[in-house]
Amino acid sequence: MSIIKLFKRKKGDYKQQAANLTKVAADLVTAGTMEELYDKIADAAHEILGFDRVNILIAQNGWLQCVKSIGNEGEPLESIRAPIDKSSGVLFLVYSDMKPRWIKKNQKLPPEYRVSKEVAKIRAIRSKSFIILPLTMNDKPFGVIGIDNKFKKEPINDDDIQILTLFAHLASGRITNMHQLNESKRLNEQIQHKMRELERKQKAAEEIAENLDNIQKKLKNASDAFAKMVEKLYETGKNLSRMGETVMQKVEGIDKITESIESVARETNLLSLNATIEAARAGNAGKSFSVVADAIRELSNKTAGDSENIKTAIDEIKHATGGLFDQIRTLDKLTEEQASKIELLSVSANDVSNESENMKQALQ
Repeated sequence: MSIIKLFKRKKGDYKQQAANLTKVAADLVTAGTMEELYDKIADAAHEILGFDRVNILIAQNGWLQCVKSIGNEGEPLESIRAPIDKSSGVLFLVYSDMKPRWIKKNQKLPPEYRVSKEVAKIRAIRSKSFIILPLTMNDKPFGVIGIDNKFKKEPINDDDIQILTLFAHLASGRITNMHQLNESKRLNEQIQHKMRELERKQKAAEEIAENLDNIQKKLKNASDAFAKMVEKLYETGKNLSRMGETVMQKVEGIDKITESIESVARETNLLSLNATIEAARAGNAGKSFSVVADAIRELSNKTAGDSENIKTAIDEIKHATGGLFDQIRTLDKLTEEQASKIELLSVSANDVSNESENMKQALQ
């Protein structure tokens, strides 16, 4: 083949590769989730770029865990994994320094490329000619892609290296972009949640302010009603006090009358005794006068008894009236205490009103 024909073929290959990469970039953009993106990356390497086997391993909990495999010979994804340490050889090197590694056919592996016996058992990553590409996110290690042509038995060549290196950059860029979109979505959801929470708290605060306002009004009404009741009690106590004083004055007047009646009764009884003595001296002539004296003495005794009953009743009235005065004094004291409590209640109502107004202003 002449140099001109080789150049034209290479030029055609480059055009095709550029077209393939453009198609890959367009296809990766359609992924909506990370899982879909892994599928798109693997399908692009297999269907568009034309490689046999593709294995995508992502860093998870200290392991490079396979999340997508094409050309796999029946191994479950969970068994295709390697620890993120030197025992994973070339996989660890590509992941840690984020640089691709290419193994040519029949090339002797450097010691640091060799994997442990456990990792070597995984058939999906065993090949004589392969390339391991780094996947990054925000310029930090994220995972690796293993690609080869095991079934075609075609080695990876220089042209493949160039196209696959660009492919890895596209995939990493899309992973970074997807992560940023997901992070932006997550932050937006958090902001929306915080906004809803803030609106809920603001609404609750407005309800509290309204309730405080209602409580203030009820306290004010209760305070006014209580004040009127105490005022009535105060007036009632004063009236009772005046009535008690009047009763005491009347009782004292009755007491004086009773004393006069007792005095008259004593004098009448003495007069009756004298009349009886004089009637006895007069003999038969004084019998009728003696009957009158006896009647006067009985009336005097009855008057004295009634006077004693009246005095007893007056004493009881005085005792009851004294108890009434004690109750009136107690009522006066209670009225003064309630007046003081009303003042405190009024102050509390004003405080509630002020807090309600402050809360309303803070919410505006």
